[in-house]
Amino acid sequence: MAPKYPKCLKVASEICDRRVEKVLEALFCREKKACMSDEKAYNERIEEVKARMEHRHGIIMELKKLGIHPVLEEHLLDLKGAE
Repeated sequence: MAPKYPKCLKVASEICDRRVEKVLEALFCREKKACMSDEKAYNERIEEVKARMEHRHGIIMELKKLGIHPVLEEHLLDLKGAE
């Protein structure tokens, strides 16, 4: 007959301890580490998006300083739409 909790038994054999509290602690530590790495990657992506928005905003400001020429108007609208 198969065990009721095969994942818990697997973790118990990995940490060489069958006590329930130790198995749960190991599981929660793994989940916490996984969440922290996901959060780090998410924060890096957010910073990259913010940097791109600032760069686009700078380009829009430069185009406005130069004056709106009919040729530049289309590109300015594209940049504003992307922002």
